[in-house]
Amino acid sequence: MNSKAKPDISDFKDFREYLSAIYEYRKIVNKKYTYKIWAQELGLSSVSGLTMVLKGQRSPGPSLREKLIKNLNLEKEESSYFEKLVNIAKTAKNDSSMMMLMLDNTQESDLDESKRPLSFKWQMGFLREAVKWTDFKDKESWLESKLRFKIDHQNISHVLRDMKEEGVLNYSDNQLRVNKSFKFNKPKQNYFKSLHKDFLKMAELSYETQLSKRILEYRMIMVKKDEIERAHSRLKELMNQFIEEFDQTEISSKESEVYLTSIYLIPLSK
Repeated sequence: MNSKAKPDISDFKDFREYLSAIYEYRKIVNKKYTYKIWAQELGLSSVSGLTMVLKGQRSPGPSLREKLIKNLNLEKEESSYFEKLVNIAKTAKNDSSMMMLMLDNTQESDLDESKRPLSFKWQMGFLREAVKWTDFKDKESWLESKLRFKIDHQNISHVLRDMKEEGVLNYSDNQLRVNKSFKFNKPKQNYFKSLHKDFLKMAELSYETQLSKRILEYRMIMVKKDEIERAHSRLKELMNQFIEEFDQTEISSKESEVYLTSIYLIPLSK
């Protein structure tokens, strides 16, 4: 059985790329799946109505949008995002840079930092690691003393309070621990950009940290287009291996530090 996950629309900024990914996913699930079958599911009289949309030769009208949303089984917020992507693509036409600019501007206007979900607060990730310290103290002054970089959007003690209230952390044997059974509800992905900026800021500030405590390495390589997905999987695999080897469970703050690990594979050409 193929383990490839179904494409998530929130991971895409071009609705056609999303539809193409959906088609490839369905082909994996059912090798006999074709554009003709998909067109029939949508109630289209011919397959060309679908393929022209996928090739960028036409935009889906209101009727086809509604049929696609139903066929894709999109929830309310996902449907809204799909409609937004279609409208932006229609306005920007073939200008990909304009498309990205319009999408970024729209997403920025939708953001309310005071409502940023816990799962997109860097302090949450820090605290989830920090409670592994055997000498962890639930005090703002102690937590602040442990932070190397000051880029707070919210007081860390407030984030700790929210993590307790939502059940991300709870007490076990009088010690605050990660609740392993807790699962975040699927958040709005547009807040990832804010978290991404936080991480980039940390990377920028880390350049002033003594060399023995950090690594900032950059390489440019050439990757075949049909191997990009495998390259992504390989990097994630390497990251998981690294974490498995070095991540600690219970240790004192005098013996360890919380580290941010990151991987960037960014296309420079097109």
